[in-house]
Amino acid sequence: CALPIFEVAQLLLASILFDARLITPELLMIVLLGTLGTVALTTLLSTMAASMRGRAMLLPAMALPLLVPLLIGTVRATGLALGMDEGTAPWTLLVGVFAAWSLVLATLLFPVAVER
Repeated sequence: CALPIFEVAQLLLASILFDARLITPELLMIVLLGTLGTVALTTLLSTMAASMRGRAMLLPAMALPLLVPLLIGTVRATGLALGMDEGTAPWTLLVGVFAAWSLVLATLLFPVAVER
């Protein structure tokens, strides 16, 4: 619950510092979808890695390759939302599909991961 509040506060501060309008509905949607996808996937991975040795080192190694499409899509969608020409690919759709995929996957696999 605190993560979206922190992100909106960062957008507000960046809006003030860079004298740009960064709090737009499109950008807020991108931030929310990116947060949802990241949190769902990393929660599932941390649950799976909880019983392993060296879990503090293992979690970033497991999460980064799975989060790369989300990171690329979020950066490109943010560029489009800010008016930068990033091509015609539907980056916001990619971020939304990834967030939905990771949320469904985490919901389905969480009971299995907790049993281990």
